[in-house]
Amino acid sequence: MPLLTPARFDRLLADGPPAGVYFLHGAEEHLREAAVHRVIAAFLDDSTRDFNFDQLRGGDVAPEALASIIATPPMMAKHRVVLIRDMQGLTPKGRDLVEATAGAPPPGLVLILTGQKPSGSRAKFYTNLQKAAHTVEFPQLELNDLPGWLMERATVDYGLELELDAARAL
Repeated sequence: MPLLTPARFDRLLADGPPAGVYFLHGAEEHLREAAVHRVIAAFLDDSTRDFNFDQLRGGDVAPEALASIIATPPMMAKHRVVLIRDMQGLTPKGRDLVEATAGAPPPGLVLILTGQKPSGSRAKFYTNLQKAAHTVEFPQLELNDLPGWLMERATVDYGLELELDAARAL
């Protein structure tokens, strides 16, 4: 799948997103976390969230436990969401499992992988994941990018127009 821009990603979520694997990576943690919350909100209802949401850390989860969690079907809902934070910490077996899941996700599974791809990494894991998953990169915002980003967020999130001078002051 092609790399999604944040705007295309938002449209995908707004249009009734497909289940599957979401690979959200990059240095801009705030934007990455906001995207994680939007994916979770798109698939989980508050009434069944406790039954259908698992949150894990890549370095803390054993491949066997991860396989069991991924294979668990949704309960009283259409989707089950599994969030793996710091996915770069997955063991080689865990990475193999995630790659296999990305290639053929079980029905109803939404697997969210988030973290930072190590700079300069040539690991096939990330390349294969980007090909099979809905992928969005959130690079570090530069100081010059912040006023434009603030103006866009004011419009999109609050329906307000933020002047350039005000955005620069913030």
